[in-house]
Amino acid sequence: MSKEQLVTYQYNMKAESQAENMNEEQTYEWESITTELNITKPVNEIQICDVPGKSLDKLGKREAFYEMYAKRMGFGTRKDDVRHSQGVIVMHRLRENTMSTSRCLQQGCWCQARRKDTDGLGRSVGILDCLAERDPNFFVVYQVDEENQLANLFWADGNSRVDYVAFGDVLVFDTTYMTNEYNKPLTVLIGINHHFNTCIFVFALLLHEKLPSYCWLLQKFLECHGDKKPNVVVTDQDVAMKQAIMEHMSDVTHRLCAWHLNTNASKKVKDPIFLKRFKDLMYNYYEEEDFEARWLDVVETQQLIVNEWCQTTFNTRKQLAETYLRGSFIAGMRTTQRCESINSALKKFLEKNYCLREFVTTIDMTVSKLRHNETANDFKSRCTRPHPPNPT
Repeated sequence: MSKEQLVTYQYNMKAESQAENMNEEQTYEWESITTELNITKPVNEIQICDVPGKSLDKLGKREAFYEMYAKRMGFGTRKDDVRHSQGVIVMHRLRENTMSTSRCLQQGCWCQARRKDTDGLGRSVGILDCLAERDPNFFVVYQVDEENQLANLFWADGNSRVDYVAFGDVLVFDTTYMTNEYNKPLTVLIGINHHFNTCIFVFALLLHEKLPSYCWLLQKFLECHGDKKPNVVVTDQDVAMKQAIMEHMSDVTHRLCAWHLNTNASKKVKDPIFLKRFKDLMYNYYEEEDFEARWLDVVETQQLIVNEWCQTTFNTRKQLAETYLRGSFIAGMRTTQRCESINSALKKFLEKNYCLREFVTTIDMTVSKLRHNETANDFKSRCTRPHPPNPT
């Protein structure tokens, strides 16, 4: 008998010994609970896949099920996390007393969680199912590849969907890397609310920053928000993103991020006179003929006629210059810097080696903290008097 077989044999013998020590009342309770869960296997053969999707109507039953399971399998338990909202328990977690693995009972869904997600796609997205149980308006959808591995993932909670109905006139989105162990780009789609605070409409993990992923993202975005399109979309100069917007939001005004334009101009041109004139042309309003004459003058004067970046930028002038964008409501958002701020806030809490369960949970907690600002501002608006500015 190998060492592995010996350990398995000893473990099963220990479970059988523990089961024999259960009194008649506990045995009856165990059998009634497993019957309610439609589980017919012996205790030492119960697997993780036998439990997700099933629920017990009372917290006491869930605690009893897990504690009796632990006793029969020969390990102890402890209460790890109990969270309340308005006097109601919204999350209750029991944990095994061991460092290598943990089993949790959360929202009636039992799952096993390790540092590395090795038990397949189903358990990876299980945390989103738990969030969906807690929030009836939670929207989540994902794609898998030929090997049944996660390709694209899209989710938005109820608060995000309500915010988009009220504040979805302007949509800003950007992507960031180095936030998860899969090295997938995290895409954040945001807007601005009545307090001039950032509100988050959608999170997505994409397979890559190419046209198919962006098209899928925009399709699911419209599906999530009832086909309601924004009036203006602000992005960087990503070509695939621009093409996806043209395909799925062709009647929406697409505005390029002013910060990225200035940064790229500094790298591609490096002419101080042109940079100054470029900012003037981008931010100030001129008649179209005047704009084109001023542009031609500066590129000829600074000998930039053959500069490739200048040629490309002039071709996209209708997406960057106030001359062509005046009249489009942008809520003061000329750049994607608010996305960058959200990404920066998330990276303070996210670790690159986080699996999907830890990744989504951390984002959920971080967003809750960010939304506290709106609650505080709502309270201030309702319950305090405005102070007139001091005369100067």
